Amino acid sequence: ETYWAIRAIRSETLLAARTTHHGEISTLLTEAETRKVRDIAQLKREHDARHAKLETAIIVLAVSFAGLALPLIYLLMRHPPRPKEKPRFGWLSSPHHFTIPIFSPFTSVVETEASFLGARSIMLLILVIGAVAYGLLRRWLKLR
Repeated sequence: ETYWAIRAIRSETLLAARTTHHGEISTLLTEAETRKVRDIAQLKREHDARHAKLETAIIVLAVSFAGLALPLIYLLMRHPPRPKEKPRFGWLSSPHHFTIPIFSPFTSVVETEASFLGARSIMLLILVIGAVAYGLLRRWLKLR
């Protein structure tokens, strides 16, 4: 009888411990769930606030752009550019602009100033040279 009594007491103790453990786990899970819901709500509020700020910034930029573009369009429509007359080069007259290839290797002698290298190519070349110079300077300073 004592064996069965000890076994019953042991079973009741284990059952009580298990029930307490499950209760603690369920309270921890509900606390974690409520914390998670609260954090998500707070993040959503912060996201909505940031989104509202971005929307107002976009509206301000769009209104500013329209405020700058509409008068420009109005002025262009009100005063259209006049067609240019072709220059007449007579016997004694000279062109308005004439480049010498020795002084300017990137332009031709033609009055239209057709360039050997385009502006984009020159800017890209300048940017690449600048990046290489920056890298070399950084390396030189690092080695010093």
